[in-house]
Formats: sequence, C-alpha cells, structure tokens
Amino acid sequence: MARIILSALPEPKVYGFSKHIGALCVTRDTNVHKLGVKLGIDPMEPLRMINGRAMPTKAVIAGLAKELNSDRSYLTKLAAEIKP
Repeated sequence: MARIILSALPEPKVYGFSKHIGALCVTRDTNVHKLGVKLGIDPMEPLRMINGRAMPTKAVIAGLAKELNSDRSYLTKLAAEIKP
C-alpha cells in the first residue's frame, strides 16, 4: 500500500533558480540562514523563495545577487520560472 501512496505524490519540481543559488552558496561557503541575516530578513523567507514555495521578490533577488556576487538580471530570469 505504501507504493500506491508514494507513486501518487507528484515529483517535486527543481527550479534553475534553486540550483543556481544552491551552487553559489556552496562555492561562497554560506547558507540561506546566513544570507537572511545579512539581508536583514527572517531566514525562512528567502528559503521559501529559493525552494519555489514563494515568488522571489526584487529586493531578495537584489540582496542575493549582491551577497553571492551574481548577476541580478540572470537571477531575475531564473526566478521568473517559479510559479508557486
């Protein structure tokens, strides 16, 4: 019976935005909680955005671009595919 339940669950979508931010965090030796503190917001807010549960805001994209030394326009393009 467990197979039926597991097979009924939809495959989680992995967004390019999530992969890119994750890769940048690894190479910059940081994490979402540290970024939240640097951005002056609750760390759960950017985490929800990075995981695709909420639409990333312009302010968070700008902050992530600055803190992770990434291109803001590229992050904006990647974030546009997120449809929570």
